[in-house]
Parts: sequence; C-alpha cells; structure tokens
Amino acid sequence: MYKLRIKIFLGLIGLFLLVIVARLGYLQIIRAEHYRSQAQKLLEVTQFLPAARGNIFDRNKSILATDQSCYDFCLDYRLLTVDEKWISVAQREKAKKLPPEAKWIRDEQLKIKRDESVSSAEAEDIFRQRWQFSWALARKLCEVYEKDFDLRISRIIQRVTKLHEYFKKRGIERIAEENQSHVIVAGLSSAAAVELKAMLHKTVGATIRPSHKRIYPYQSAACHIIGLTDRIYAEEIDKLNDEVSAQHNIADGAASNFKRKLHYYWPDDVVGKTGVEKMCEQMLRGERGFVNFKRTGAIIRNHDAKVGQDVQLTLDIDLQIELAKIFINLTGGKNGSLVVLSVPENEILAMVSIPTYDLNLYKEDFQWLANDSVDFSLRNRAISQLYPPGSTVKPLAALVGLSEGVIGVDTQITCNGYLHNPNSFRCWIYKQSGGSHGPLDLVNGIKKSCNIFFYNVGEWLQRKQPELLCDWFRQFGFENLPGIGIGEEIRGKLPDKFENIGESRMLAMGQGPIAVTPLHVANAMATIARDGEFRTAKLVQNDIQQQTLRQLDIPKQYFDVVKRGMFEVTRPGGTAHKYIYGRAAERPLPEHWEICGKTGTAKVNSLRVDTDSDGVVDVVRSEDMAWFAGFAPYRNPKIAFAIVVDYAGSGPKNAAPIGRELIRKCEEFGYLGFD
Repeated sequence: MYKLRIKIFLGLIGLFLLVIVARLGYLQIIRAEHYRSQAQKLLEVTQFLPAARGNIFDRNKSILATDQSCYDFCLDYRLLTVDEKWISVAQREKAKKLPPEAKWIRDEQLKIKRDESVSSAEAEDIFRQRWQFSWALARKLCEVYEKDFDLRISRIIQRVTKLHEYFKKRGIERIAEENQSHVIVAGLSSAAAVELKAMLHKTVGATIRPSHKRIYPYQSAACHIIGLTDRIYAEEIDKLNDEVSAQHNIADGAASNFKRKLHYYWPDDVVGKTGVEKMCEQMLRGERGFVNFKRTGAIIRNHDAKVGQDVQLTLDIDLQIELAKIFINLTGGKNGSLVVLSVPENEILAMVSIPTYDLNLYKEDFQWLANDSVDFSLRNRAISQLYPPGSTVKPLAALVGLSEGVIGVDTQITCNGYLHNPNSFRCWIYKQSGGSHGPLDLVNGIKKSCNIFFYNVGEWLQRKQPELLCDWFRQFGFENLPGIGIGEEIRGKLPDKFENIGESRMLAMGQGPIAVTPLHVANAMATIARDGEFRTAKLVQNDIQQQTLRQLDIPKQYFDVVKRGMFEVTRPGGTAHKYIYGRAAERPLPEHWEICGKTGTAKVNSLRVDTDSDGVVDVVRSEDMAWFAGFAPYRNPKIAFAIVVDYAGSGPKNAAPIGRELIRKCEEFGYLGFD
C-alpha cells in the first residue's frame, strides 16, 4: 500500500514536471518570436511628431495662412497640480497610498538618486531645487512673452478637469492629459529654444518640443474669410474623430489603435474655428509623424509628419486690400461691407467686412473683440449680417412684375409724390422736396428709383397671388444660405405670408419683412447680368464646393429692359450719375465705362447699446443703410458687386462713390477690360 502511494505521488510529480516542460517549450520555442517582439516593444518609446497645416492661398498663389516652425515650452501636468508636501514624504509612503502626482515625485526622486549616486535626502533636496527652478523659469518666460502665467495654468487645469469629467462618464478613470506635458509658452524661436534646452538639466517636468504656429502674412486683410484656429474643445473631439474614422476608414479593434493615434484629434490639438480654416479643416489638417527609439536613445524608426493639403481661394488679396482702403477712406471709418463677384464663374474676387482685426493678434485682443457690442469686429458682415436691401431689389421686383404679367415693358405709372394720400406710402422725392416724378415707364422707374412705381408693382402682384414676390425672391436665393460653405453665413429672411397689402408694397422696394446679406444682393446682381442663370458664389477653387445652378424662367427680353434701367441709373438724371460721372465725383469715371447699378437707402431701427454699463441704453447709430449694387460692363458683364455702408444715410451719396472707385480698381486689376 505504501509503495503504491509512492508510485502515485511520483507519477503526479512527473506529470506536473511534464506539463511545466511542455509549457516552457511552448513559450520558449513556439512563442519565442512573439515574446521577443513584446520585450523589444517594452524597451522602445514612441514619440509622436506634430503635423503642420496646409497653406491657404489666394487666386494668384499669395500665401494667406501658413504654419511656421517653432518650439513650445511645456510643463508636466503633475507638476502643475502637485501639493508641495509630497516632495518630503513621497519616498516614504507606500505606492498604493500615493496620488498619481506624488508617485511621479517619488519616481523622479528615485531617478535622481540612481543617476547621480546620491542619498534619498540629497535626491529630495535636488528635486526641490529643480521643482522651484522650473516654476521660476516658466514665470520668467511668461513675463518676457507677456503672457499671464497664473491664467495659463488655471486654464490648463480647467480644461484637463473638464476632459477628466467627460471621460469618467465613459468609464475611464485617468486620462492621458493628466500624465502629459502642456504648453505654457508657445511659438518660441530656434535661438530661444537652444538657450532653454541648456537649462533643462536644472528643471524637472519641463520640456522643449518642436511645434508650429499659424502665421497670417496679410494680418487683418480678409480676416473674416480666412478665419481662425485654436485649441480643440472637449465637445468637438468625438464629432471630429467620427469624421476622421470615415475619412481614413479606421475600424474598431487593437490593430487600428496606432492608426488612431496618427489621425485622431488629441485634446491639445489645434483646429479651424471659423472661416476657411474651419470649412476646409479636413483638407488643411496634416498627419502626425512618429519616432521609435530605444530607451537608451538610439532611433529605430523615423516617420516624418505629413503637411496638410493646400487650399486655394478665388479671392484676390491685393484687390481685397485696395477695396478695404477705399471703403474706409470714403466712409470716414464707418462700418459695412462690399462684395465683388466674377460674373461668368460667380467666383468671389473680394469680400470686405469693416471693421477688421489682426488674425495674428487675435488671442491678445480677444477680450475687447468678444466684448465689442457696437462695432462687432468679429462679425463677417458680408455673410453674417442681415440688412433690409432697400431699392436694390427694385430690378428684381420689375422682373417679377414682367414675368407675372402685372406690368409690361411700356407700362406707364404716374408718380404724384405719394400713392393715395400725402401721409403714407410716399416717394423719396416727395419726402425730400415735395416733388414728384410724373409719368414713368419701367426703365425710368428704375432710373429714378421711384417708390410709387414699385408700390404699385407690389400691390398688383399681391392681388394676383399674395406670395408671388416672395416665391420669386426665393428663386434669387434670398431665403437660403449664400452657399459658399463658411459656417458663419446665415439665411436671408422673407415672410411666409402677408398680413396686409402694405407689406407687399414695402417688399417691392426692399423694406418691411425682408432682410438679406450683401452676398445675397451681389449674387442677385450677377444673376441679372447672366440673364437669369442663378449660381451660388464660389470661394474655394479646390473641388470641395458644389455650386447650385438653376435657370430662372424669365424671358431674356425682360432682363434686357431691366438692364437698360440699371444702366440709366448711372446716366444723366439717374440716382447715381453725379457721384460716378458727374459734378459730385471727385475723380469721375470715363463716360464710355458703361456701368449698370442700383442705389438704395434702407431704413432700419437705431442701434441702441448700454455703452458705459450704467443701466441706460444709448442711441449709438441712427442713420439709414446706404446701398449701391450692380454689374459692369453693361453690354458684356464681367463683375457684379454690392456695397452697404452701415448707418450712413443716402445710398447715392455714401455708397455710389465707393462703387465708382471699386470699378476703377477692378479695371486696374484687369477684371473689366474697358476700351
């Protein structure tokens, strides 16, 4: 019995040893390569390299936005949040009792002790000196570069805390940002980086890393179009990464983890926030590179970062600059906008919004820009500001009246200065001098901008069918987005139904329940110039923007007569003539430069703002909006334009002179071709 037990026991031991030998053979022979590879990976470190954004060019390849190589001074997040008490006790506490930042202190002190062959007490003293020097260096840098150090630290902690809370709801207790370095001072030069690197041995948790900063060579020119970049918000990450997954076909699973690290947005990444920077984010954004190196420092593999794709705009930046100067000089610094389109392709050649701001100084100027409640400098007035278009819509109302048969080419309407009685629905000439225009046909109704003529057109269209005028204005794009793709653009406003006939009268002369952007008006002028071919305007030459095309069902002869009326606006007796060719023009244009135009003076409510925060609302602006819109040359249109000056008064007096110089400048730049 005893011998049997011994045999069983030895058999079990033998079986156990056989299993161990088999397992060792499996691990060391069959799986040897796998574990060798895993061991090598544990001895490797991967450092990801930032990618530069692509350039933004104008139509002539002038650089509007570019990334410039630079360096960032960074501090470890654990350094920013650590309690000083842990410096003295971290090494003596058990690991499980330490918060993450204290564990980091312990590890750093142990590294100092090992690398410099010092005692624990000496390692603690050295760490404390380096910790203090890191803070002092960071404060000094912020002082030199005029940054608010305390505000920067506070914002980093707030952002990481917000991210922590966001991911905690998804079951992730600690995020990578809590173990990473964060930018304290960005955009350092190479010389500054070299000088700082020489000091890093005196610091702990401080690093200098290569980076890029966005540079805008033309500063404030076209600032609203080009747009801004800034750090990504936590709430943007999921949405943008979903777009990246679709773009790069990134599937779920461990095999795609590295691909995600290359392509996905990280919480400290820079993204487009407004304008073309945001509109073309997926094109402009580059791809990270990476460096694999051993912990000894030897580089194993180097994969360069990829620069993002370039974007070319239809904009002519030199024309943009010149037209902005003209606008400011001729308005005495008033706010407003102008748009210039090429008629054949409907490309945006210039889109000015005044006032502007320097894209390079946006962060420094953010506080006053964000609080600007009078001039709204951040607003792109060309696509984000709604105005009543005033008399600039009279040519459109004329086309609708002709198309719907309520007027004919030779229809005569008599202007007595008012529609039915002197107290309401009066003509502008009656309000100015008590006069009237007398009998007018359609061409002269446009030429003289007679309110009475168009009150009648609006009333007759209302009687035929109440929504006719609005339906046609929608065909001209007035209720849609302008369509260039920039996120800041807004829709025009039209009424769904008319409460009374007076609204229809007002609508026919661009007042009442209608509001559009300057780009809407410029596009309507281009549509007339192309005899009813409607196109959304084009801003980006890369094939990312699909233009909407449609042909309006209006006979060409009706466009011919409306164009003739708009041509007469700039001829003797027309509302714009003396400001373009006549005695009121400081530098009259040559008479053979034939222009079609339409002036407008649109009434608006006063701008009321509590400017000094005393609880009393002040009237800041109270004049009318001044308009001038049209196209040129008359017989072979090349450009269409719209100009609006905020709270300036008369359209002929305040906007037409800008149109005169706009035409002169477009001819100088080769966009017109007058003989």
